Amino acid sequence: MSTSAKRFNVLPLEVRFLTGFGLALAILLAAGVVQYRTLQALVETDRWVAQTHAVVAEIEGAYSALQQSESGTRGYVATGEESYVRQHDAGISRLTAHLQAVRSLTADNPRQQRNLDKLVPVINRKIAVMHELIALRRERGFDAASQVLRQGEGLKVMNELRDGVDAMQTEERRLLETRVAASRAGVRSVDAVVILGNLMAIVVACAGSWIALRGSAARKRAEEVLRGSEERFRLLVGQVKDYAIIMLDPEGRVMSWNEGAQRIKGYVAFEIIRRNFACFYTPEDIARNRPQEELSVAAREGRFEDEGWRVRKDQSRFWASVVITALRDEAGKLRGFTKVTRDITERKQAAEALLESEQNYRMLFSQMLVGFVLLEAICDESGKLCDLRYLEVNPAFETHSGLLRDSVMGRTIREVLPHLEPFWIETFGKVVTTGETVHFESYAQPLQKWFEVTAFRTRRGQLAVTFADVTVRRRAENQIRKLNEELEQRVTQRTAELEATNKELEAFTYSVSHDLRAPLRHIDGFSKMLLEEDTAGLAEDSKRYLSRIREGTKQMGQLVDDLLNLARVGRKEIALQVTGLSSLAQEAAEDIKRENPTRQIEWTIQPLPFVECDPGLIKQVFVNLLSNAAKYTRPRPQAHIEVGVLQQEGQQIIFVRDNGVGFSMKYADKLFGVFQRLHRAEDFEGTGIGLATVQRILHKHGGRIWAEAKLDKGATFYFALGGQMRNVEAKPAEVDRRVA
Repeated sequence: MSTSAKRFNVLPLEVRFLTGFGLALAILLAAGVVQYRTLQALVETDRWVAQTHAVVAEIEGAYSALQQSESGTRGYVATGEESYVRQHDAGISRLTAHLQAVRSLTADNPRQQRNLDKLVPVINRKIAVMHELIALRRERGFDAASQVLRQGEGLKVMNELRDGVDAMQTEERRLLETRVAASRAGVRSVDAVVILGNLMAIVVACAGSWIALRGSAARKRAEEVLRGSEERFRLLVGQVKDYAIIMLDPEGRVMSWNEGAQRIKGYVAFEIIRRNFACFYTPEDIARNRPQEELSVAAREGRFEDEGWRVRKDQSRFWASVVITALRDEAGKLRGFTKVTRDITERKQAAEALLESEQNYRMLFSQMLVGFVLLEAICDESGKLCDLRYLEVNPAFETHSGLLRDSVMGRTIREVLPHLEPFWIETFGKVVTTGETVHFESYAQPLQKWFEVTAFRTRRGQLAVTFADVTVRRRAENQIRKLNEELEQRVTQRTAELEATNKELEAFTYSVSHDLRAPLRHIDGFSKMLLEEDTAGLAEDSKRYLSRIREGTKQMGQLVDDLLNLARVGRKEIALQVTGLSSLAQEAAEDIKRENPTRQIEWTIQPLPFVECDPGLIKQVFVNLLSNAAKYTRPRPQAHIEVGVLQQEGQQIIFVRDNGVGFSMKYADKLFGVFQRLHRAEDFEGTGIGLATVQRILHKHGGRIWAEAKLDKGATFYFALGGQMRNVEAKPAEVDRRVA
């Protein structure tokens, strides 16, 4: 026995007890200090675990927001609807918020900060690509935007983003595993300290009990901290609305439910907890045992990803993106699964619409009748465009150009057509430089063809050209132009001949009419002398013959006067001035009234417009038309003649209507011919020149005349002048004048 032990044994019992109690108390105090520090480390570890979960959720939220923005962009490109632009803008706003949260949460992690610094430029590049697509769709339409979309720049950027997101998530999972392991080790340390305290309590009951109580309280605090951490995690998951995040037990039964799951799938928590997740699958997938196969893959490989149809509570279907992750404890035993689901129906519909649009574009490209070629600009060292390379041509390109597709693809214009006029490349160069669309026709000497061309820039350094071979049309146009020139020469020649003939005819008519006047005066004068001086010596038949001779000479004289008037109208130059037609119609009616003082005629003259015309000639029109109306209403006991105006196709039409004997419309084409009459001379006198004179006067004014009638139902003559008619307020005396 050592000297120290001997000395301890000789101490009084109380001293030895107090010494032992003090030693035990010192040990318990040391253990308490170790336990407290361990609990503090455990609380800190739990805080880091919760932060790691929050970082993972924010990263997923940022990627979800970017996918939402991309879905809106693709939807807008495919449909042109502004609602997709708003979806894009909402996604950008969410993305910014999530990135700021990630930046804040990882402020103490240099590695994640570097990962985030690498990810932000890629995100900005992706946003720039989406903005460019939206701008192209707005400014140049679907074709321009879809061409940029098909180049795959957005897909490459999304792949880079996915890699960056995976790197950050991998780092967070590593941290999560480390921190969870540290948390579990801390729990084990707490357990060890508690056990040690209990052992000490056996040695020293009072001190041990006190230490045990203190250790139990510390454990309770640790459990409360852990439960608080778990509760915060559940709250965080529960607030996610864009994703259905649920926990499954190893058999696939639902153990947790968040707000996003309720929004997407339609179930509330009490309806779905403890039910098998197979209810989210279509009957076809259930029949193929697909739910269990997915769990098996996740359990075997640690993770399962898929896209496919899923079923909501109301049995409606949606296209879902699903990720199932296996959860194992420290011993590697399977504890369950996390299942994250996102509704991407709109994105799928937009993708399908885009695919359909691309198919339609490809069909249009191959079926269009005009040639199409996509060219790429080639510049020299100074940056000046010097050539263009063929990137794509359609089948009609061969038809119109005569060049084979295989002979031009990948080659330049100067290589294919070395002798092509510089005009072509210069014009296409301006399109590439300025972005202005051009449309022209030009001749390509190497191809010996005329082309109608439209060229427009599709993107920087590229342009599209549509063209058609118009050689046949140009040749036909040249032939037509030559024929027109020859025709114009012939028309000019024939017009001159016709004018000369008309002048000769008018001169002849004027001359003959004047020459006939003297014989007619002689015949009429001598006939009158015989009737007046030798009345007693003449037989009744002779008197009757002389009377008929005089009537014939009067009619012949009237015919000569009418012919002279017709000839004067043809030679007279019209003197235009603004004239009220109402006053001309009134003057003509007064003349007719004086010539027929015994007739009962009711005149109705409506307010007529002011026009630019030759007043003397137009008065002659009214005189001739009203004279005809008065003549052909002679059989009526009460004649009615109306002059008025009506609108027809935006033009004012003057009409003269009567209730006379009328005529049959099948003879209407003879109305305005010289010497043409529709009634017998025995019934109605006349020479058949009055209406021809009216037509000639109206033609000189650039106008026209026509008639409508029914036999024994009256007639209406309509005429219009070529000049501008202007409505003015008529004088009271012109509104409605009736003359009996």
